[in-house]
Amino acid sequence: MKGGGKAPDNDRVGAALTAHHDQMVSMEAKSMAIQLVMTGLLSELKKREDGKQAISAAFDFAADVAVAAASGPQKSVTRKMCLL
Repeated sequence: MKGGGKAPDNDRVGAALTAHHDQMVSMEAKSMAIQLVMTGLLSELKKREDGKQAISAAFDFAADVAVAAASGPQKSVTRKMCLL
């Protein structure tokens, strides 16, 4: 091991792996809950007369946010009136 340090013992490694696994399971459950809510919202929006326009505007806004986040802190996200 570099730096002359002692290798971690199996109990510490096991505890770290268990904690990581628990976090991943929690994140997966939250992601699934968000997906279910979004599916329900999209289903309800499709029933409305102007729902498809609202869906399109929401996805455009989400794409703008993703591009801004990927571009780094130098680009700011402008607010859009996507659900009017």
